[in-house]
Amino acid sequence: MHRMDGHACWWHGAGGPCLALLAGWLGPAILPAATVLELDAAISNAVDSCFAFATGANAGKPGGIVGVALKGELIFQRAYGRADVAAGKPNSITAPFYLASCSKQFTAMCILLCQEKGLLAVTDEVRLHLPELDPAFTGVTIQHMLNMISAIYDTGTGNQTNTAAGMLAGLLQEGPYGIVGAEKPIGSTMKYCNMNYVLLALIVERVSGKTLRQFAREEIFDKLGMSDTDLRDDPALVVTNQPNGYTASLTVWSTGPRTRPPPAPPGSVPPWPTCSSGMRTSTPISWASNCRG
Repeated sequence: MHRMDGHACWWHGAGGPCLALLAGWLGPAILPAATVLELDAAISNAVDSCFAFATGANAGKPGGIVGVALKGELIFQRAYGRADVAAGKPNSITAPFYLASCSKQFTAMCILLCQEKGLLAVTDEVRLHLPELDPAFTGVTIQHMLNMISAIYDTGTGNQTNTAAGMLAGLLQEGPYGIVGAEKPIGSTMKYCNMNYVLLALIVERVSGKTLRQFAREEIFDKLGMSDTDLRDDPALVVTNQPNGYTASLTVWSTGPRTRPPPAPPGSVPPWPTCSSGMRTSTPISWASNCRG
């Protein structure tokens, strides 16, 4: 899946149906006077209470993994509940969780790194880098797409089945209807749209000469020591030990292939639902610490 509206990423140590990064969550009232053992007990009790839905009598239900960091150091981690309810497989702190649209922040980071390298500017119009787009896209900038105010039509895809090239081809088929008239003028309406990040990732590839997967690996993951984090750009790639996602009714969540809808009428709001992106990683604390500067 060249799911480049964020891609697919493995994240060991957080996620599942419950993505929990609790760095600094306990606050200064507990930390200054606490000993190491007292601190561990305080964290353990606090986190356990949050995950009561996946402990004790509920341990057979879906859960997640929690990591707590203090000043950039991982001081607590624990797995809760089941990775596979039907098989009775428990979650593990090394399990690679699918991050869905939490991945978009990494695509955005790649864009900003490209700007830092002088390869683009966020004020660039999208057609500067993707000239095959219809003239109706004139005026849409990279910044508009980052901020979800581009008025671009989300043509939609199967979440883990399509490629970025396939998604772009679908958008090109829309012609001038690739811009939603009801969301104009461009920059005036905030509308969550995965296609924004598909196009952003394609721009990274074109200006850098690398796949988004290669660029993110070299410029982000390797530098932060996120050795088990990756972007999935091949639908055939098998991720072992990945926990299932579950709906509120405890059925396995999935995103199979979908049929593309007919083009949207001029000025209408497209009927196609947005779809999640995907990513899996292993070291969220490294990323969180980097973002905090």
